Amino acid sequence: MGRLDGKAILIIGGAQGIGRGCALAAASEGAQLVIGDLNEDGARAVAEEATARGTQAFGRGGDVVDRGSVDALVATVVDEFGQLDGLVNLAYLHDDPVPVAELSVESLRRELEVDVIGCLIAMQAAYPALRESHGSVVNFSSGAGVEGLAGRPAYSTAKAAIRTLSRTTALEWGADGIRVNCVCPFALSPSLAAARDAGTVDAAYLDGLSPLGRIGDPELDIGAAVAFLLSDDARYFTGQTVMLDGGSMSL
Repeated sequence: MGRLDGKAILIIGGAQGIGRGCALAAASEGAQLVIGDLNEDGARAVAEEATARGTQAFGRGGDVVDRGSVDALVATVVDEFGQLDGLVNLAYLHDDPVPVAELSVESLRRELEVDVIGCLIAMQAAYPALRESHGSVVNFSSGAGVEGLAGRPAYSTAKAAIRTLSRTTALEWGADGIRVNCVCPFALSPSLAAARDAGTVDAAYLDGLSPLGRIGDPELDIGAAVAFLLSDDARYFTGQTVMLDGGSMSL
């Protein structure tokens, strides 16, 4: 019996990497899933992997900054499963590094639109159904949103804003029985794996960032923890920023 048996979860940004890991971990715990992503083919492929684990899963295309698109994802969950118990927000803009002195207003505005406004849109779209189910939200920030990251000012700013938005939403929605938490992961995403394999990032350096001596696995380390946060086992857990980074950073 899985800790998410009977629960219906929407994962936005679930077509690859940590999003895929969250989907597969939730599926292994019995969750029914809708996976939304700009990469619809990728979302459908992950849904097939999740279904192979003995649950129901659907992959759909979706744009997190388009309220109508996100409304459609929420409606798919409710239409297919009769309820929405959890929302996982992973969508973000992956842009090239740039120093603060050269950061354009347009780049910052776009990062905030995708990361922060997209997170807000998803939560607002899911709110009525989550209020009915007393559900849970897991938003994704980053260590960059806690300490900053040289060369990534727009990303760091957006991820810091997501932490504050998550905390504020938890304070407001607690009265509705909705829990909202934020995680800061450190795991081997496809982009990081590509950099490691290309030799632009040293593998030993990555492993050495954690006291555990390894970089996190998207499913077994990050996805499993997110599944816990979505479950009733975390029923008294809200308004928190959880560092899922193997101890490389602490709050």
